[in-house]
Amino acid sequence: MNTWQTWLTLIGMGAVTFAIRMSFILLPPDIRVPLLLKRALAYVAAAVLPALIAPDVLLRGTVTMTVGSWGFDAMRLFAALLAAAVAWKTRSVFATLATGLGALLVMRHWMLA
Repeated sequence: MNTWQTWLTLIGMGAVTFAIRMSFILLPPDIRVPLLLKRALAYVAAAVLPALIAPDVLLRGTVTMTVGSWGFDAMRLFAALLAAAVAWKTRSVFATLATGLGALLVMRHWMLA
């Protein structure tokens, strides 16, 4: 992609995101949101967190292990797996984040000491 295509793509993505967010503010109050959409929106938060974390865990620039063309940091992968186990067991977002971040900080401190 050249420069103008990149800018056009970014502007288009921004416009679509803005339109979706504004639609909930600008819709007339008498319009009802379908039940299926309400149920689907309940899962957005649960889908966003793994979508943000997975690329950072699996596609790191600093490679300590290589599997095929994927490079990943073993400490980040272990912390993510531990956090996933806590999430599955406790269903607590706070416990999940605290476990993952805590494990990563402890492992980094241990490796650097």
